[in-house]
Amino acid sequence: MLLAQSSPVGQTTWPAFAAVAAATAVGWAALIAIGTTGLEAICGGSGLGLAAATALMWGLMAATMMLPCAVHEICDAAQDGWRSATRFALRCIAPSTLLAVAAGAALGPAPIGTPALLSIAGLAFIAEAYWSARPTSLTRLGSAVAMICLQLIGGAMDLGWMALVAVWMLVLALAPARRLVTAVTGSTLLGLAVFGNF
Repeated sequence: MLLAQSSPVGQTTWPAFAAVAAATAVGWAALIAIGTTGLEAICGGSGLGLAAATALMWGLMAATMMLPCAVHEICDAAQDGWRSATRFALRCIAPSTLLAVAAGAALGPAPIGTPALLSIAGLAFIAEAYWSARPTSLTRLGSAVAMICLQLIGGAMDLGWMALVAVWMLVLALAPARRLVTAVTGSTLLGLAVFGNF
């Protein structure tokens, strides 16, 4: 019983773990479909339709990447029932997704270079490390901004780069010393922004 309570994939949390995995798989399937088809082909051109499709793409990308990062907390919340797990997942993912949509809409069309994007991502990670030690709903918001910046560096719909960023975000979220690793990552990105040859 103690093992089930302490492990995110214990006997009482396997259904929640499976639900997160299934939702993530559906999200990736949708992103692959969008990436291979193209936003213009899906929405039928430009204008308001393209803007709406782009916002949907950023939101789907953020939710798909951020959901696995919260698997530990979601599985822990599932011990109090599915409603508790669902509420926690929405509370954790929804703000990050909305912020990602706003950041993507703001930063995507702007002619921002790699050093500026690295600086924003680095500062966002450092802010994430600071706020993660406090009982606040602002956690993971920094990761959402950093994710958008990193994705813009490699190409908004580059699926290979997207997968690499997703794995990196997951490693950061599940690292034993998450605050320290996140802060070091932010500092490294700031260093690359200042001293990198871009």
